[in-house]
Amino acid sequence: MATTTKDWPGVSREVLAKDAPQLLPLQDSLPSLAIITSSSDVFTAAKSGFQVDLPPDHVPLAVVRPKATGEVSTIVRFATSSTPRVPITVRSGSHDFWGRSSAKGALVIDMRQINSVTVASDRKSATVGGGILAADLLTQLEPHNLLATTGVCPSVGFCGWSLLGGYGPLAGSYGLGVDQILDATIVDPNGKIIDKCDSETLWGLRGGGANFGVVTALNIKVHPGPKVLAGFVVFPLEEALEVLNKYRELLEEDFPDAFSGNATVGNLTGGFPGLSIVFVWSSSDLNAGKIFLEKIKKLGTAKSAVKEKNLSEFIKVAFPPTPKKSMVTSVYIPELSEGLIRIVVDNAKRAPAGSECFAHFHFSHGESTKPNAGSCFNVREPHLLIEIFGTPASKAAEDKDPGLKDKAYHWVKSLESELLDSQLTMDGGYLNLLDPSVPAKDSYGGKWNRLLSLKKKVDPENIFSNACPLLLGSN
Repeated sequence: MATTTKDWPGVSREVLAKDAPQLLPLQDSLPSLAIITSSSDVFTAAKSGFQVDLPPDHVPLAVVRPKATGEVSTIVRFATSSTPRVPITVRSGSHDFWGRSSAKGALVIDMRQINSVTVASDRKSATVGGGILAADLLTQLEPHNLLATTGVCPSVGFCGWSLLGGYGPLAGSYGLGVDQILDATIVDPNGKIIDKCDSETLWGLRGGGANFGVVTALNIKVHPGPKVLAGFVVFPLEEALEVLNKYRELLEEDFPDAFSGNATVGNLTGGFPGLSIVFVWSSSDLNAGKIFLEKIKKLGTAKSAVKEKNLSEFIKVAFPPTPKKSMVTSVYIPELSEGLIRIVVDNAKRAPAGSECFAHFHFSHGESTKPNAGSCFNVREPHLLIEIFGTPASKAAEDKDPGLKDKAYHWVKSLESELLDSQLTMDGGYLNLLDPSVPAKDSYGGKWNRLLSLKKKVDPENIFSNACPLLLGSN
């Protein structure tokens, strides 16, 4: 999955009449709009995302690729006024592990050509297109000597990531993704363009996802950059228990806001067992980061590849966006404890050979723990988000062991079950990494009723029923 997209052509009127005749009025309204259907040579590429392990019938009606907010408005008005109504989904990066940026028989609104970045004159904010991907956002900010808070994978859509929380390596310095959102332009369920959202809608967008409209632009905070100190410090898996406990003691003594803190334990990229500290240091004092790096390297037998670089350079190389047959889940944990470390390391040592099965610790500290009354995102106290991921490491590994995918998936669910049974976890989970069958209500706590009321007010007919998370119709 590249971080940029090609200007794919739409199908002809004759092909559209054969594949999806109900879309002919849309083509009449927007002759320049690329409508891609199943007969197109690029349909598979256009509909595909990060997750490739989806049911065979998980095939949309068509993919449309608007280039402006006005076109999105026309698409939504067409879909909602059609008889029968044409279901819609919205995609940017399409990294959802359950494929929710597409749906069987739906019209996929592919936002990736709405990807501009305009920096404000005061250099404190920027307006970004609703389809901008993480690496492209960082790259466009670099000539301005700025950066933004993003995730660690280059092809993740910024909007989808930030609207549901947005954990990332700069969270300690600048906060979560939801904390970056200053304003939004959306197309509401009636196709109306809302250039400036009211405070209640913004509260819902910041943590409630795209349940209230198609987000065609966000006004976000930007920060001094683009240089960070970034890379990995890797230890042998047999040292993981001792190193992680020393790491816990180090962070209890000193956890600088400028330091990301994230760590991965299990079978790393390529299926190699180990413990990796994801080292990202973001501040004007990179020398302080180098001193802190030396403390981490002394925790065990370390191999370090950390240097000063642009953040975009780091995420492009560190987490390549290769589509995979994969399973993921997440749990919240209040602290890095000895009990948690023992459970995770014991399971890491049982990861199936030939897999990439690991637990990734996202630390919420510093700015990311400060209350934000303008957001419905609920978990603001210091905590860890444990991302549990499993996939075959390569096609060759899966060819060698045809049962490898099932073994990797079983490993994910087994570790999740053990953590839930341990009574170490908190309520809810991170909705970007949580099975849709888990009720969203648990992740919003006391904010649930207000969020549900807002959904019923803004989108009473549940036009955006394919948005993540499911609000109307959930338990």
